[in-house]
Amino acid sequence: MKVSELREGMLIRPKAGMIWHAFRSGLVVYLDKDRHLHGAGTFMGQDVAMYITKMGYTKRHTTPGMENTMGARIVMMKGRLMAVDQYSWSRIRPVDESR
Repeated sequence: MKVSELREGMLIRPKAGMIWHAFRSGLVVYLDKDRHLHGAGTFMGQDVAMYITKMGYTKRHTTPGMENTMGARIVMMKGRLMAVDQYSWSRIRPVDESR
């Protein structure tokens, strides 16, 4: 998905065969079959996340808990605000709300 397609409140998830992987510095999306290559962090499966906003560098690095984050786009997952790594957006899709 392209970041230009994001809208606040949009529900998103990893594409088929991909999983969220949470690090202290934010969320990254990896191939599920490559899980063994990425030992650190927490695997969060294919859970749905909600896109919240774009947060600039200065605001992000002065907000408690967001100081060392990797990406400017912020999502809410499992009650936590997390930054999404900029290279992961091509492996994320919107949730089809018509289902």
